[in-house]
Amino acid sequence: MTDVQQDKQAEIRAAKEAIAGPVPLIGDAPDIQLVLPRGMFQQGQWQREVEVRELTGIDEEALAKATDQLAFFSTVIAFGTVSIGNIDLSGTPVAERKFFLGELLLGEREQIFMKVIQTTFGNKKVIPFACSLCEEKQEMEMLLDQDFPPKEVADIEQLTFSYTTKNGDVLDVRPAVGADQEEALSRKGASLAEQNTIMLSRCITKRNGDLIVDPVNFARKLGMKDRYAVLEAMIERQPSVQLDVTTACAACGGEQKIALSWGDIFRA
Repeated sequence: MTDVQQDKQAEIRAAKEAIAGPVPLIGDAPDIQLVLPRGMFQQGQWQREVEVRELTGIDEEALAKATDQLAFFSTVIAFGTVSIGNIDLSGTPVAERKFFLGELLLGEREQIFMKVIQTTFGNKKVIPFACSLCEEKQEMEMLLDQDFPPKEVADIEQLTFSYTTKNGDVLDVRPAVGADQEEALSRKGASLAEQNTIMLSRCITKRNGDLIVDPVNFARKLGMKDRYAVLEAMIERQPSVQLDVTTACAACGGEQKIALSWGDIFRA
């Protein structure tokens, strides 16, 4: 590296510190405990307290065989979850663990995934990116427990909510859980619209107080505007972890909006 390049890198580091401030020192062993906002209802009560563990090479070998992103995600939380409340999952088969974890809200599954990553790789994450304005290549340092807080949802223990269609029908809807997502995304070749139909058919439980005889057909015949509105309301009731981050370029100072994926977060 030439003297000019070294000086340039030093300037970038100094600019980054001026913008972001010093990174707080943290321990390498994060807490393995997590309290979910709702959890699962088992043994007559809400089971919220989750214990996770560090993933090992054995887990890595199994994860390498995951057929898609959903299978990878589900397997990570199945391997990494030791217990939920009074339910010990450590000695149960993976399929049984996935069944229990399928009862959790989608956002709660994301919270567990993030905690497993913290336990396995540590709380600090370094993400490389190139500025969209000046194209300067640099790195962004983040703390998982501070930079990715889960969304807070009011009345999260409420099992269903009401939605009134444009025709005046009152629908009882429940927030989606992992099993709903698994069912929708497991349909090979299904379009996004078909996946939405599956989600709606599983989560719309009643119309005007009565059970729906043919949920799939009802979801298909529901007006598109109402379909979108119900799906949006379901999303709003998820305690999800938002992976979009905003930072400033260390070279030019321009604001950068970066959309991360779970794959980006999972990398060591």
